[in-house]
Amino acid sequence: MPGFETYDLSSLKRCIVFGALAPQRCLSAGRTILPHAAFMNYYGQTEMSPLGTCLHDEEMAERPASIGRSHLPLQLKVVGLNDQEIPRGEVGNWLPVAPPLCSVILEMKKKPLETFRGGWHHTGDLVRMDETGYVYFVDRAKDFIKTGVRMFPPKSGSYSFQTFRKWLMLP
Repeated sequence: MPGFETYDLSSLKRCIVFGALAPQRCLSAGRTILPHAAFMNYYGQTEMSPLGTCLHDEEMAERPASIGRSHLPLQLKVVGLNDQEIPRGEVGNWLPVAPPLCSVILEMKKKPLETFRGGWHHTGDLVRMDETGYVYFVDRAKDFIKTGVRMFPPKSGSYSFQTFRKWLMLP
C-alpha cells in the first residue's frame, strides 16, 4: 500500500493472522514495521465459529511451520481413513469438536452428515500433530487436480508435471 510507512501504528499491540499459516516473509516484514506488536496465527474454518488452533508470538520462532495448538474449549484429534486416532507425528485427517461447533454444524441443512459424524467435524484438512500437541498443516484431502481422466492431490510428490502432461496428452 503506497504510503503505508507514514501511518502512525504505535497503538497497535497485536496482529492476528486468521485462516492459514502466516508466511515467514510476511511475519518478518510485519515485525520490522511493527516491532512493538505481538503476532498470533489462528487456524480454523467458518464452521468452527472461530475456534481452531492458535500459535502465539512467543511460540513462532521455535515452531515456524506449526499452525499452533488447540484453542480451548476445542478438542482435536488426528485420525486415519477409518476415523481411528493415529500415532502422533503421522499425517491424518484433522477432526475438531467443541460446543459452539456442534450447534453450527447441526444447524447446517446441506451437509451435516458428511462433515459431522461420530461427534467430530471432518474438516478435510490433512495434518500431523507432534508429541506436545502442536499441529502442522500438510494438505487438503478434498482438493484435487481434476484432469478429466484422473484426480491428483495438488501437493502429491508422486506425480510430476510430466505425469500430468502424459494424462492430459500434452506434447
